[in-house]
Amino acid sequence: MLKAASNFLTNNIIMSEKILKLSTILLKRAIQLTGIVLCVIIFMGEKTDPETGTELHAMGAIGTSISMVTWIISACFIFWVIFAVYKVISRPKKSINSLIGIAVMAIIAIISWSIATDEVLLSWVKSGNPDFTPANSKFSDFGLNMLYITFGLLVLTIIYAEVSKLFK
Repeated sequence: MLKAASNFLTNNIIMSEKILKLSTILLKRAIQLTGIVLCVIIFMGEKTDPETGTELHAMGAIGTSISMVTWIISACFIFWVIFAVYKVISRPKKSINSLIGIAVMAIIAIISWSIATDEVLLSWVKSGNPDFTPANSKFSDFGLNMLYITFGLLVLTIIYAEVSKLFK
């Protein structure tokens, strides 16, 4: 009886691992496809005014792209949290890395939000676009701060890994 229960749990964990692997592959492909579509939308939106010869930037396409990227980042974050929580529940002893990752991202998010400003640039106000609000500016600044801090930590981690290899 105990062996049957153990086999059942092992099979469920293996199946869960396969589902997790398939889900991440599908998510990667969706992100890649979305990136290609966004590039095409932006490039196709660039036009030149026939009368003045000035470039008309694809503001509508860029706005749409920013909205799509926001949804994709949100979906990735939600999936990341779901999979991290799943790992914590399924393997509590081996999930310390997931807990550390969640804690670090939460700290980065808190720092990014606290230093983000809701200042709307004068050039944005002059454009007359109703999407340029203090709330949108705050979220934009928050996202950029998250990106900069995460990228900085990535670079520091790579440097640390390479330097530590020299001393081994």
